[in-house]
Amino acid sequence: MTSAFRITFIIGSVIWLLGEVYLLTNVDLPEGLLIGAALGLGGLLIGAAASQLLRKIPSQPGDGLGPSVPNPTLNMRALFDESPSALVLFRVHDGMILDVNTMAAQHYGQTRDELRGRNIIDLDLPPTIRDYDTPMGNPTRQQVRRAGGELRNIEVTVKPIPWVGPSLRYAIIQDVTPDAKRASHLAAMVAAAMDGIIQINSNQQITLVNTAAEELFGYPAVQLIGQPLEMLIPESSRSRHNIHIREFIQSGITARRHKNPPILTARRSDGATIPVEISLTTTHTDHQQITTAIVRDASDRLQHEREQQVLVEFTSALRSTTNSVDLATTLTDQISTRLLVPHLVLLLCDEQSGGVQIVCARGAWAKLGDQADQAAALELCLSHSDPSDDTAPAILNTKDVMITSIVLSVHQQHIGVLWVGRGEAFSPSDRRLLTSLAEVGASALRRAQWSERLEQANIALREAYDATIAGWARALDLRDRETEDHSRRVAELTVALARQIGVPAPEIEHLRRGALLHDIGKMGVPDAILNKTGPLTDEERAVIQRHPTDAYHILAPIAYLSPALDIPLAHHERWDGSGYPAGLRGEDIPFAARIFAVVDVWDALTNDRPYREAWDTERALGYLQEHAGKLFDPQVVHAFTTLVGKG
Repeated sequence: MTSAFRITFIIGSVIWLLGEVYLLTNVDLPEGLLIGAALGLGGLLIGAAASQLLRKIPSQPGDGLGPSVPNPTLNMRALFDESPSALVLFRVHDGMILDVNTMAAQHYGQTRDELRGRNIIDLDLPPTIRDYDTPMGNPTRQQVRRAGGELRNIEVTVKPIPWVGPSLRYAIIQDVTPDAKRASHLAAMVAAAMDGIIQINSNQQITLVNTAAEELFGYPAVQLIGQPLEMLIPESSRSRHNIHIREFIQSGITARRHKNPPILTARRSDGATIPVEISLTTTHTDHQQITTAIVRDASDRLQHEREQQVLVEFTSALRSTTNSVDLATTLTDQISTRLLVPHLVLLLCDEQSGGVQIVCARGAWAKLGDQADQAAALELCLSHSDPSDDTAPAILNTKDVMITSIVLSVHQQHIGVLWVGRGEAFSPSDRRLLTSLAEVGASALRRAQWSERLEQANIALREAYDATIAGWARALDLRDRETEDHSRRVAELTVALARQIGVPAPEIEHLRRGALLHDIGKMGVPDAILNKTGPLTDEERAVIQRHPTDAYHILAPIAYLSPALDIPLAHHERWDGSGYPAGLRGEDIPFAARIFAVVDVWDALTNDRPYREAWDTERALGYLQEHAGKLFDPQVVHAFTTLVGKG
């Protein structure tokens, strides 16, 4: 409640108070002490005067204090008793306790009467609080033992009583045991942390160093505390560190934790530099700002990043090669370059033969590759039968060469062994990188081997298909005495014409198969019609003209021959639409069929038939040129004329 108070002292002094004012009167004290808490003025006012001389004077009109305010009932004893802090009033000259509040009695586990009249020293309070020259207002911490023997941590703040002078003081006692326990627990956590933890004050001086930081920087904590942070920073990196910390402090952010924090450089006690990553937090105390740095050695992170980059480049280099022999060369080139190993032997297992082959040997071991010695290869493999034994076989013994090896495995199946050697020892990171490169290389080699075996199987299958196709064509030629060996001739000439025109190689193979099988539909034509020497009837001609469609139905279910169907189905179509079976015209006719149509007619004209003799080249070319743009694609005829002219 806001009120105006006029306080008159025995000596005649008068003061006015305006604010939230509460008075605590201890009428039991012989001195008639008044304990007043003027909260609006921010502190306790304790004065010495007779209670009857203190009068609350309401404001009067014209006195400048504003309208009259009601007189509050001042329960001074209640406020003193209910204070959340323990309060102890004592005389300075003898330390006698004049009064305590309820919280103080609870704190010490005794009654208020038991505490009154005792000496302040009995409460385990600092003896210096009675000294006249002791600074007041700053809290001190210490341990006290309660009546039951329990140890507690307290914080004591001593205040003067201005109205009395230096003869009386009061102590405000706070139980900070929970805070102390939390602080102790936090200190234990900091000490046990795996990362280095360093605190610095606003003057960039080190105030805390944990065990991990001691180990990281090589200094004991006692040598670092109180020293400037620059002690841990190489001179060349100090400006960057200072900018990093200054920007953080100025940002107003209380914590900065990066997923991938920037790499900074720190200095150890021996002068060596180490890469570190740092996360920062900041807190504010009453007097200064405290910045906490969590510091981690970034050497492993940098090494990991370098290894990952090497693996990316290594994998990219291997992707450029698919042949297993070339791949083995690329693999050894890369490992030799990445690990600086001039001496190297790569052995691969042959699944089909069950043997082992030296596929690459370099440096001091190059002669092993020249010899291609199976016995040497077996010795090198057997020497690595125990992966934990890195003892080099006698065949590799070379003066001043450090040797190590790695098994090449894919899905727990050994496919080879790699031995490498150089002048300096292999570090754990070198071994780790070698293992990673070997794993990637082994997978690439196995894929290349499987791809080659699959390609070999495909080649064998294609050869089997082609042999079957050639057999079918030969059987057709033997059935039709007039066209004996016709299929082979037109297939060869079709391939030559396709190359002359510039047809891609994969498509030419399909043209060849289509040419061989172009008349397979005649399997459904009766021999009486197929071998008839006289003119055909309309019905017989209709049967003959069904053979392209029959060929399609025979071959379409065979997926392997699907790209070759154009010639068997459409080789009797004509440029002007007069052909069969669909009457296609112009470029609606598949290009392969247009090529074959020219070759088929050419072969028929230039070979004997029972009803006529073979035409000569000039007459046959004249026929094709005469019907170019009518029966045949003119561009194909032109290309064929060029081809025949070359022949």
